[in-house]
Amino acid sequence: MAKISVIVPCYNVEKYLEECLDSIVNQTFTDIEIICINDGSTDSTNRILDIYSNNDSRIKIITQTNKGLSASRNIGIENSNGEYILFIDSDDYLELTAFEEIYNIAKKKQLDILIFKLINFDDVTREKMEDKYFTMEYLKEMVGDNIFDFKDTGSEIFTISVTAPGKLFKKELIENMRFPEGYIFEDNPFFTEAMFKAKKAYFYDEFLYNRRIRADSITQSSSDKFSDWIEIFNMVIDIAKSFGYFEQYSTKIFEKKMFSTYKYFKATDFNYRDVFFEKMKTDFISHKTEYESLEIFDEVHEKALLIFNLGMECESPQEFIFKMSNFENEKEIEELNKFINLVLTSNSWKITKPLRKLQKTLKGAVN
Repeated sequence: MAKISVIVPCYNVEKYLEECLDSIVNQTFTDIEIICINDGSTDSTNRILDIYSNNDSRIKIITQTNKGLSASRNIGIENSNGEYILFIDSDDYLELTAFEEIYNIAKKKQLDILIFKLINFDDVTREKMEDKYFTMEYLKEMVGDNIFDFKDTGSEIFTISVTAPGKLFKKELIENMRFPEGYIFEDNPFFTEAMFKAKKAYFYDEFLYNRRIRADSITQSSSDKFSDWIEIFNMVIDIAKSFGYFEQYSTKIFEKKMFSTYKYFKATDFNYRDVFFEKMKTDFISHKTEYESLEIFDEVHEKALLIFNLGMECESPQEFIFKMSNFENEKEIEELNKFINLVLTSNSWKITKPLRKLQKTLKGAVN
């Protein structure tokens, strides 16, 4: 049995695959198996995999017709034999000490999940850019250097980065779990279930994973798939219900669903907004009675409640966007007025009033 099973889904990544594989095969920690799933690639991905597997016996290649990222990860789990499992996307790469660092910590602390940090890098310039979503400073402040479980994070469990990469999972924890196939945003239900199940999690405050930002990435472009969020987050809700935590965290869950639905709706290409809007409206109406029964509407953020109500009331995506934009503009004006009033009533503003008057007088004299 290898200590770590590394699962690498591969689809038409000939431009990036060698950098990814080099960062795996050259790790300082060597007791690993590398499971590469060739997901129906039509470029030279398979040839590159063959070259690497011929030179490294730790590499196992599984070839299938194109089924998508989730299906590739799932078959990787099914064929893994490691004590721990780590997922890496085939256009990304790892720091060469990553496995050694995370395995030693996970083994010493007997962890179910170890979470570490990702850093973005530009595909063209190679410039690295930190992203608050992946640095998770709030999580560090919350749990520090301590072992924790989801109860220690409370409702903040729904703000932790859900990406499958950036986590070391105990095989026993996830061996019967699967990513939902046919969707994007597939990491959300998988990570939520894993965190609900985990007894011992740990946040390792180090950047070990380099995440490539590509212009042609699905997650970087608008598409008809963004409406998958509706079904995906309903899966998250069903998982919370199955563990008996939905009512306890219903306010946070509702806000997360509303804010993210609105975000992905706005990011959707105009050609697909009608489909997204109808799916959103149908979903909101179907859950109206359930959400009302939770008696959370007096507690949730006013914008979340407005998204929900307008999503049901509006007749078109154009009307929905128009009314939401009006609300956002009003809020911006309101915040600006508060800031102006704060400045005008501040001591510094009053103290500098004579100076401003003198400057105005001198300017008039010059003119």
